[in-house]
Amino acid sequence: MTARIAAIEAHLGLTAATASSTPLPAPGAPELAVDVPASPPGLQLPAVGSSLLMLAGAFLLRAVTDAGMLSSVVGVSLGLAYILVLLYLTDRDARRGQRMRANLFGAATVLVAYPFIWETTTKLDLLPAMGSAAVTVLITTLALGVALRHRLEAPAWIVLLAAVVVCSGLYWTTDTTLLFLAVLVALGVATVWLAYLRDWRGPQWLVAIVVNVLVFLTVILAAHPVEQATGRPTPAPGGALSLALALPVVYLASFSWRTLVQRRGAGVFEILQSLGCIMAGYVGAIHLLRAAGRSTAALGWATLIAAVAGYAVAFILVRGRQGRGLNFFYYAWLGLVLTFIGTALVVSGPWLPYLWAGLGVAAAITGGIFDRWTLRLHCASYLIGAAVVAGLANRIFEAFVARRTPTWVDPTVAGPIVWILAAVCYTLLVAAQRGRAVPGWRRVPRFLVATLALIGAGILCVTALSVWSIGAVPGPAGAIVSVVRTAVLSAVTVLLAALGRRPLLVELSWFVNPLLVLIGLKVLLEDLRRGTPVSLFFGFACFGIALIVAPRLRLRRADAGPEPSPEP
Repeated sequence: MTARIAAIEAHLGLTAATASSTPLPAPGAPELAVDVPASPPGLQLPAVGSSLLMLAGAFLLRAVTDAGMLSSVVGVSLGLAYILVLLYLTDRDARRGQRMRANLFGAATVLVAYPFIWETTTKLDLLPAMGSAAVTVLITTLALGVALRHRLEAPAWIVLLAAVVVCSGLYWTTDTTLLFLAVLVALGVATVWLAYLRDWRGPQWLVAIVVNVLVFLTVILAAHPVEQATGRPTPAPGGALSLALALPVVYLASFSWRTLVQRRGAGVFEILQSLGCIMAGYVGAIHLLRAAGRSTAALGWATLIAAVAGYAVAFILVRGRQGRGLNFFYYAWLGLVLTFIGTALVVSGPWLPYLWAGLGVAAAITGGIFDRWTLRLHCASYLIGAAVVAGLANRIFEAFVARRTPTWVDPTVAGPIVWILAAVCYTLLVAAQRGRAVPGWRRVPRFLVATLALIGAGILCVTALSVWSIGAVPGPAGAIVSVVRTAVLSAVTVLLAALGRRPLLVELSWFVNPLLVLIGLKVLLEDLRRGTPVSLFFGFACFGIALIVAPRLRLRRADAGPEPSPEP
């Protein structure tokens, strides 16, 4: 009997050793993971064939429905069921470790689902806009859930791309613009969380750009209704306002969870999209309110509360737990941007430069007391914003570029006050850092504030000397103004070179070379064209003296050695 059993086993290719070569696992022992060997390329052809058969079935269902053999309701229901079957097959093959088949069935799902949504909504009129939006959300959610569960990055990319294309198309071709815009905003937030959960960072850029552009366009169309050739209705201002405000809220909430709860650093996308959604959504909402004649005070106060929260998170929460990393600067600058927006909504125009200049002084004082470089840089930002609102560009053009004679600056205008406060802030910043070794990059706030103060002083000097010289010195007004400008710029250059010799004020020497180049260009472009022999004499003399004296003063500082370090 034993010999016969052995002969049968030998005939079947079995041996006793085969049965006993693999020991049974002990009771309660963990199961061993079995690696699924990669299939040769030729064995993937059946998977391709299976996905093509599923596509063929979708076309067959479409043909039967078009022929009237099935009612529209039955055809749409079967089409949706067919898509769900494809999603099930994708999930099943991914669970079995057959990733190639799962990817192919995922691609087949996209090729069936989104053309199905488009055609049943636009061409066949079988789905209303609300139904197509619901189907889009359902299919996209299920597909992304399968991709997220099994780490199928390629199908996730394809699903998101198809969903964005279909929703963008339905945004333009249907009457429910706001509905599909809301779906796109939800897709944008979904891509952010896909990046956080699976590190799939590509789709978030694409969807964010599309969402920002469409929200901005929607706000413009709602604020300025125009007769559209397609006959589509204008977006409702209330709905457009809600979506415009929702855009920065949902994105910034996601970024806050990432940086505060998960304690992960804010990246390039978080920084750029924060600015993008604020400009497209928040500023767009402000424009919409003003176009409708509605008050923005409530929105402004809410913005100021958010700005204070941003500063508090940066200097109290993030700095205490995470240090002065990228998250600290992210929230600090978010507070700065929101402060600019909120104060512009709450305070009336004439008083806004004074408020921003006052905030600059406050930032200079607190930055000096607590030795915060960020606050010193915010001081420069507030002062620059105040100067711009006060008409700095026009005053610079009139004093240094325009062909007409500069006029006196009205002391009731905010410009002179801002320039005086800039000089005060520079003094405060220098005094706060007296006796300390300050690296070059930490002098940037002082350099910016000094630039603003010097521009104001130059405008006042050029205006005063021009008005006095035209009445006291004979000659053409244009020649007199040009030589006054050259003389003021040359004198300021020499003065800055002299002051920059001191280690405490070394950033003032940074102006010397740019000013010399600027004076040279001015002499070529203005003095030679508008000057007389007498004015050219004085102009070239001033420029020559500046070229001789300023570099020598800088060389003397270089020979004196580097800035001494503070005593411990």
